[in-house]
Amino acid sequence: MRYLKMLGLGAMAAAAITASVGAGSASADEICTAPADATNMCPAGKLITTLELSQAGKSTLETTGGTELLSCQKSDLHIDITAQGTGIDPILGTSPTWDTTECSGTVTTINAGSIKATASGTNGSLTSVGAEWTTGILGTTCTYGTGTGTSLGTTSNTSLTVNTIIKKTAGGFLCPSEARWTAGFKITNHNTVDWINN
Repeated sequence: MRYLKMLGLGAMAAAAITASVGAGSASADEICTAPADATNMCPAGKLITTLELSQAGKSTLETTGGTELLSCQKSDLHIDITAQGTGIDPILGTSPTWDTTECSGTVTTINAGSIKATASGTNGSLTSVGAEWTTGILGTTCTYGTGTGTSLGTTSNTSLTVNTIIKKTAGGFLCPSEARWTAGFKITNHNTVDWINN
């Protein structure tokens, strides 16, 4: 789905991070390829600076009643991690790139937005901020977005399952006011992803 040059993750996703960062926060989140060291920080040389996610299974956009509006068989999400570590909470990833093909309709990215992430146990909770996409539904153009923040879900090591509601930002009465985006993604550039909160 060019769906997600879309937040989405995402969007849908993203994927999906331009939000305020608490520079003086008492805690800090990091993404690493190894568990925390003795000081509860990412071990030297293990900090992750990019995340590459590929779609696993089918991605769909549906009405909240379950009627399919759009589906994609393939999509990839690239996120550059631009802020994490001491004094940074949440992690910030800017300008996520959503490359999507093999969709049932055309999706155009208006704004890729950003992705913010916070450590949730050993996993990471991802939120898409400011992403917007247009797509054709029932012969009309509809625009949907993640607004000031829409949860994409929580990773489980290298997997992310998206099941979230995105809101209509423009379009006529034929465009549902909100739609459910479901998708699965797999992190492909790291075999292990550890989320550290200190």
